[in-house]
Amino acid sequence: KRSSKHPGLLSLATALQLLRWKELATELVVLFTIQTSPKVFY
Repeated sequence: KRSSKHPGLLSLATALQLLRWKELATELVVLFTIQTSPKVFY
């Protein structure tokens, strides 16, 4: 019985997904920080 999904490709897709979420989270944090304390950036 063979698995339909290749473990290497699956882990790669998971890694890319996690990286995308990390970038999105970082962007949200930066936007939130700018909105709450604009004096820091000026």
